[in-house]
Amino acid sequence: MVLKKHRDLEASTEAKFTPAINTTTLRSASRPEPSGSTSNLNSINYNNEHITSEDELEIILSNIPQRTATPAVPQTPRRQTPQRSQNPKTSNAHFGLLTPPGSTSSNRIQKSVGKAVSKKKVSNLYDKLTTRRCHSWTADERRVLCVLKRFFAADILSFTAVLNKIFPKALVPFTTGMVNMQYTEIRAGKQCSVESDEVWSAVWDVSNFYTARQNFGSDLEKIEETASEIGMLLSSRLEDDLRNITYAESRKVALQNRPDKFREVPNAGKRMTGPRQAPPSPTIRQQSITEQASQPVARRRTMSLTAPAFIDGPAIRHAEIQPDGEVPTLLFRAFSDISAGVNGEEGFRAGQFMGRQNAVPPPLDPNDARFAWDASNHLSQSCEIASKIATPFVSLSPSLVWCVQRLYKMAGDEDSKKFAIIIGPLADAHTRLYKMSASMEWFAWGEIGQGAISTVIGRRYLENLAQASPAVGAVLRLDVLEKTTNMLKAREEFKAHPVQLDGRSGMAIGKICLLFGISFHSDQAVITELIFHILQGWAIAIDIEDTEALEQAFGTFIGQLEASDCSVVLASAISIMRPKMREAFYKAIQQAAQELLKENSTRPNQRRRAHRRVITVACEDEFIRYSVAVC
Repeated sequence: MVLKKHRDLEASTEAKFTPAINTTTLRSASRPEPSGSTSNLNSINYNNEHITSEDELEIILSNIPQRTATPAVPQTPRRQTPQRSQNPKTSNAHFGLLTPPGSTSSNRIQKSVGKAVSKKKVSNLYDKLTTRRCHSWTADERRVLCVLKRFFAADILSFTAVLNKIFPKALVPFTTGMVNMQYTEIRAGKQCSVESDEVWSAVWDVSNFYTARQNFGSDLEKIEETASEIGMLLSSRLEDDLRNITYAESRKVALQNRPDKFREVPNAGKRMTGPRQAPPSPTIRQQSITEQASQPVARRRTMSLTAPAFIDGPAIRHAEIQPDGEVPTLLFRAFSDISAGVNGEEGFRAGQFMGRQNAVPPPLDPNDARFAWDASNHLSQSCEIASKIATPFVSLSPSLVWCVQRLYKMAGDEDSKKFAIIIGPLADAHTRLYKMSASMEWFAWGEIGQGAISTVIGRRYLENLAQASPAVGAVLRLDVLEKTTNMLKAREEFKAHPVQLDGRSGMAIGKICLLFGISFHSDQAVITELIFHILQGWAIAIDIEDTEALEQAFGTFIGQLEASDCSVVLASAISIMRPKMREAFYKAIQQAAQELLKENSTRPNQRRRAHRRVITVACEDEFIRYSVAVC
């Protein structure tokens, strides 16, 4: 019954509604089915009109195919154009760049930043900035750099190390290229900022070297202490370097000599790349070879900042320095108002320690490299080294006549030319004395105290004494020392026209000793040494066989001392002190005769056999035996 009602309902529905368009055809037209696939589950064939039984309905339902899974078809994703991200422009301060925006280094870095961002290589930007590190130079740093270049002599590596030590809080450590570039721009007068011109003017506008040095006393002390702390070879200059003076003067006419392209683009051209390449001076117009040859040599000479600022002097071997040798009883030093260091009756101080309030540091080990370097500069015969580089030594000479001749050869005010007599053992007790075996020159470390100075005599006093006493003038012969060029020629002149040792020359020796501060109370060794220097230095002819002449010389010598010393007017005092003076006088004669014999026998052009005889000289208390050469 139920089945019958169902069939009637289908028949009525089919009669009432008949679609005009086949739904199967419409479905297939809108989306074609793939080949080999069956009809959809919902696509039941409603045209089966002859269904008469329940069994037939079951058969029809069993013929309906089951739905199968549709295979996945690969599809290409839709291509989308990415939108370019608008990143904000990275500022210099974000990357730690403190270079002023207008400087050359800043422009180069900004170009690098823009190029990196345009290519979207932001990951490599940090590496590029690391390889092109820059530093913002402050006024204090530029001032210290200018002070270093004007008042000190060293290479650029030492300057860089000192700057890094003085300014340890700098964002980027100093490098040699950075220091080179900065000083080149300051020296060339490039208008990087107002402070750079002010710094240059403060250091270089004072033309007087010593006045400018006093203006920067605190900076100089700080630099010297820093260099000593880090062990850098840094020497003080005694005068301006000619290269720096040339550059300082050329800045005054920089605009007139600079071509238009340099005026418009100050940083045009390639910078110095090699360690020994000289940077072209931007203040000198590019000229032809003929025009350049006509310019002064000092104007055309340029030098790289990386080259050593000092001139290589003679190499000093450690074996040539004898610190433990026997110190002479007397040493001498000639000086004037332009001599290096501090000089005067109060004492002597080396140029490297000039202006310091604290004590001189202890001497270095002679085997140290710094000691050999300073000794090489100090003992160099080159005036370009000796007059420009300060050393920790004070020069001394064992020859009196050499120092007297130096008073005529050295520069300076005539009234300021003096020489000092120094007690060698006393000076060695206070400081350390060294001897250069090649040149026989002595030099003291640091300073010589006032206690070791016997007397200081000006050249004027020596000339006045020679004019007042003809005997003294005949012995000293200052005109010979003045006209001869060196000590060897002067001694040859003395030997060609000798002065005999007799009563007249003995009186002259007494007057000279009085001028040099000798008295009866002087040490016997000092008296002997001074008389020896007079006899040997001025080549006084000694005739040992003429005992009468020797006694006359001693009598006039002791008479000059007795006349000036009121403490020996009593006969008892004379009897006590006279033997002491006699022993000192004759011992000096013995040493002078032996030295003259040694000098004649070692000369190559005068080498011959010398006949020797022993001469006995009668004295009051003893006999003095010595050998002389009979020529």
